Amino acid sequence: MVPEEEYDAPDSYRNKKNEPSLSHIIHRTQTLVKKYFTITEADIKKEAEQARREKDITDAVEATVKEMWGKFDRDRSGSLTKAEVQDFFLQNGGPFLQLDPSLTSSMVQELFDEFDTNYDGIITRTEMRRILRATFKALAAKTK
Repeated sequence: MVPEEEYDAPDSYRNKKNEPSLSHIIHRTQTLVKKYFTITEADIKKEAEQARREKDITDAVEATVKEMWGKFDRDRSGSLTKAEVQDFFLQNGGPFLQLDPSLTSSMVQELFDEFDTNYDGIITRTEMRRILRATFKALAAKTK
């Protein structure tokens, strides 16, 4: 526990309301962090890199969801039905059938059930974001 007197600001660092100034609070916070926590330059760089990766993943998830909803959500309901997902994956000449001609309706159903995390028969943007975020994080970890 940090002693109470550590927080007292000298009169020269107080504002008109007799409160410690913002610059003094920032300085004291930095001093206390350095005093009571072991934070290295490498730790700070690691945290900054992690934050950048998180932002990149968030940006990629949002772009992917936007693109998918433009293609999948034909009735513009804001969610994906089983029929919309089936149509997209199994349409004649569709990109997924070209990649894997053995793709079946039951395979698409299994995929849908995996994404429909609350089992209400539709996939919401939130459910899709959750799945994509986990997928992108796993991919990013493999490429480190």
